[in-house]
Amino acid sequence: NKWNVLDFVVVVGCNLSVMAKSTLGKGSIVRALRAFRVGRVLRLARYAAFLNAMIDTLYTALAGLANVSMLIALVIFMYSCLGVGLFGTTAHGTYLADEYNFQSFGNSMLLLLRVSTGEGWQNLMYDLAEEQPGCTQLIQSPEELQAQGPLGCGTPFAYPYFVSYQLIVKMVMINLIVGVLMDSFSKVQQAKLTKSYRHQMHTFVKLWKEEDPAFSGYLPFDRIVLLVLKIDAPLGFKGSKSKHVFHAMRFLRLYGKNVHIRDLMILLAQRAYLWLREEAEMDTEIVRFDHTTLVDWILAFPEVEFSDVYQEKCVLIAHVIIASHVKRFITRKREQWVRDDDADDKKREGDRKLAIQKKQRRSITPIHTGGLVLLSKSGSLSTGVLGDTGAGVGDMEADAAAQRAGLTAWVTAWESYRSEATLGEQSNVLVTQLAPPTAEVLIQLSPLPWPPPKS
Repeated sequence: NKWNVLDFVVVVGCNLSVMAKSTLGKGSIVRALRAFRVGRVLRLARYAAFLNAMIDTLYTALAGLANVSMLIALVIFMYSCLGVGLFGTTAHGTYLADEYNFQSFGNSMLLLLRVSTGEGWQNLMYDLAEEQPGCTQLIQSPEELQAQGPLGCGTPFAYPYFVSYQLIVKMVMINLIVGVLMDSFSKVQQAKLTKSYRHQMHTFVKLWKEEDPAFSGYLPFDRIVLLVLKIDAPLGFKGSKSKHVFHAMRFLRLYGKNVHIRDLMILLAQRAYLWLREEAEMDTEIVRFDHTTLVDWILAFPEVEFSDVYQEKCVLIAHVIIASHVKRFITRKREQWVRDDDADDKKREGDRKLAIQKKQRRSITPIHTGGLVLLSKSGSLSTGVLGDTGAGVGDMEADAAAQRAGLTAWVTAWESYRSEATLGEQSNVLVTQLAPPTAEVLIQLSPLPWPPPKS
């Protein structure tokens, strides 16, 4: 365990610092060994996910960082040797001084390390390219260089020297370090995803054994849908809707009403592959496995027939989905046809009744007469007079002398008829003013003749 290794290193370093302090007393070595105590803070990373990821990334990138660092050291070594040969006798300027120069290999290495950070490298380049006052073009011997110091003039080779160094070391090599770290971080994340995938695979096998204790390899499709809905993505469909599961499993072969674990495992592996590549998990048909690996997996189940999905005898879940959609469509259309037929029948019945009502209204014609008189059993005239307004029923009007005078003839005719006709026990008589609905004569319903006899 890497955390146990870290604990071991920290404990050993702390013990060494205690031993050094007891034997050597105070010194730089003792202070350096005390730095191991800071390593105990790294133990907190096991409880923080992001710190754990960073430490795992650095641990994974150690080999790559070592290779890139060695390459950078080789480039710096080459440029240091070249700098001593080109600028070892150049006179000092504003920025080229006793501490920063190319007079020795050590100074050249330290100066190039400083230039790698980008600090003032252009000023050094200008000092080494320009001719300083009192400089000489003659070559100085080691004795003269030791006695007089560097007196050489600058050279134009300083421009390509520093520019190429910046391009190679700062822009290429440093970016290589960043690339190594990013690659290591990606590997760490993929390792975690693979670990999660393996855990989900064990969960899947466990749930399958619960559903199929004999491990026949076959399960009904509806039970498989419930099974995969219990497993997290990418292997399972936890949190998804059933219709999404049906669509994802559309290319699975059906053996009766069952699905075999061989075909289901291929689908789950395709989903996991797409998930690791951060692509759409529903596009499983674009994933192609290695031919040898796929053949070995299929041959592991010789008792299960394997047929191409385009063969006529091969039945897929997609066929069942299509059939169910067609069935629902036909049922919905039939219900719609029944509703349309009922609506048409109701419309025709309404049109027929409307036509009959119009025909009846056309066959009824009112007859306008002089008035409607309501008489009592005794034969006396009521206190009101009914005047026809054309609606078939009279309106009671006020007693007026002119109206009474106009009805004298009617009263006389009624009294003369009453003496001849028998009215029985009727209390009153209502004389209709409506014409018969047909051309035939209306049956006489009133005991009074109509129209009344003239006096």
